[in-house]
Amino acid sequence: RLPLVYDLTPVDQCKCGEQKKDTKIIIGQVTKRQSAQADVGFVMWPSAIVLSRWLMSNPHLIQGKSVLELGAGCGLVGIVVASLLTRLRDNQEPTPEDPSSKVIITDINDTVLENISQNIKLNEMESVASVAK
Repeated sequence: RLPLVYDLTPVDQCKCGEQKKDTKIIIGQVTKRQSAQADVGFVMWPSAIVLSRWLMSNPHLIQGKSVLELGAGCGLVGIVVASLLTRLRDNQEPTPEDPSSKVIITDINDTVLENISQNIKLNEMESVASVAK
């Protein structure tokens, strides 16, 4: 399968006077056939897109915080958070121990974790995001 490209726009883009920056995220899905409840992380769920857009509209909620995503599936939300934290960090004075530069993306399935690692690399977020079981 080819990776999916998400051009995510904040939910309130048309309501606010200021223009919030869109985020482009590339996500690969697991190419193995889904056959069991344990395989639910193999595909992109619509709720991940909705949550990602909501976080883009409310980046102040994650500013200065470490983020742990549990049961990440393809990792879209965690990668969007990493992208937002990078953008927020780039707009302020950097500090060496800044917890806002950390995102840990987790899942239980080893195949899913390999896919998340690949998605982090596709989006060049290795310095901000990591994978854990």
